[in-house]
Amino acid sequence: MDDCSNPPSIEEQRRHRRRPVLWKGQVEVSTHRLECKVLNITAAGLLAELDLPLAPGVAVRVLLPNVRPLSAEIRWYEDGLHGLSFVEPPEQIKAAFGNRADILGMTAAPKAPAV
Repeated sequence: MDDCSNPPSIEEQRRHRRRPVLWKGQVEVSTHRLECKVLNITAAGLLAELDLPLAPGVAVRVLLPNVRPLSAEIRWYEDGLHGLSFVEPPEQIKAAFGNRADILGMTAAPKAPAV
């Protein structure tokens, strides 16, 4: 008998493990650069704090120290926080981070929920 009373948490449903970080970076929108604080990151996207709200669907480039510019799209905005999805496949994002991809948990698959 299946136990439907305990559905998997959102974290368990995610395809990529989130890694908490606290990095300074920039988000480039058209010809403007906005300072940002990156709060977590995965091979699929990141959570950033920005002073100005950007609408979902806006194309941006994420500029982080020692990483090539990463193309992304704003997915959501709430109370100064922005969820960004990388446009490039996760394998290319992992390659952009080089050796740090392992440290950031980008190469390990998330744990399967206990049954």
